[in-house]
Amino acid sequence: MEFKSKQEIYLCGKYKEFIKNVCEQLQKQGLNILYYYRSYDIIFHPDVIKERDKLNEFLLEYEERQNVKITLNGIVSKQIIINADNRQKEAKGKLKPVFGKRNTMNQDYEEQKNVRRSQLKYITDTSKIIDTIINYKTKDISSNILDYERMKRKRFNKKMDDILK
Repeated sequence: MEFKSKQEIYLCGKYKEFIKNVCEQLQKQGLNILYYYRSYDIIFHPDVIKERDKLNEFLLEYEERQNVKITLNGIVSKQIIINADNRQKEAKGKLKPVFGKRNTMNQDYEEQKNVRRSQLKYITDTSKIIDTIINYKTKDISSNILDYERMKRKRFNKKMDDILK
């Protein structure tokens, strides 16, 4: 075809003819090659390489942050349970022994707090709070809360509009 490069062939619009000729030559020479494929020489610009390196660095930092988050969540969760256990023991020690049911009507805040903390379910409830809020495996519900608040605001605004009409 007397072209000097594939670029020339492509620019002259003869690329399909070139492919056809190459395939015919491959068959004639008995090389057992059925088709000729284009090849590309991909050269990355230095800026692209820098961006890739930054991205890789960020991904490593992200993994590190996730590991730190998991570790901190574990430490905080454990400490909260320890604190709850200590509060429960302290509350049980402050309560005066009572026969029968406690009268909650005449209790001051401090006594109500001690009664609440001395109950068996105090530690279990604390664990539930940890699992809901702190545990790293817990689904993030912040968007649900925002949606709920938006819905409440819309309803309120609609009621106000209805009143003002």
